[in-house]
Amino acid sequence: MNKTSDILEGLDFIKSRLETISTANGYNHSPNIKRGWLEFIFSNKNRHREPIAFPVIAYRPKTSAPQNATAGNESLIDVVTVHIDGAVSVKDSEDSVTDLLNLLKDVRRSLVFDPENQRLKISDLTIQDCPFDTPESGDDYAFFSQAISFRVTEQYA
Repeated sequence: MNKTSDILEGLDFIKSRLETISTANGYNHSPNIKRGWLEFIFSNKNRHREPIAFPVIAYRPKTSAPQNATAGNESLIDVVTVHIDGAVSVKDSEDSVTDLLNLLKDVRRSLVFDPENQRLKISDLTIQDCPFDTPESGDDYAFFSQAISFRVTEQYA
């Protein structure tokens, strides 16, 4: 049994896949990868830190939906939904829609893995819906929020 959440291992796996995205690896972009909420990364409260260059990918857990607990709740299978937010500048690019769609393709390509690999902490990674938007704060970026889900077994005893 791990002392820390087994979901963190799933998030670390997602991060490792996202970190493969670079032009050197044949992708369209070489984004900055951050864990957390895109809105906070670009908020005024966070502006005192070093500026973050576009494109940016931020990933974070969205929901946890426990299923199939064992007797005594010693372990359970948890379906975790993660949002992967991708952001591109709308003021530095002539075609931010193209940049946004290519960044989305990069994200989806990076999530391809061998489902038969038994050493992975997660299973059944599923790509879900992906809305596009601009922030309400009027910042100069557009973003998508790609939802994915995966299964992880949480051990409690």
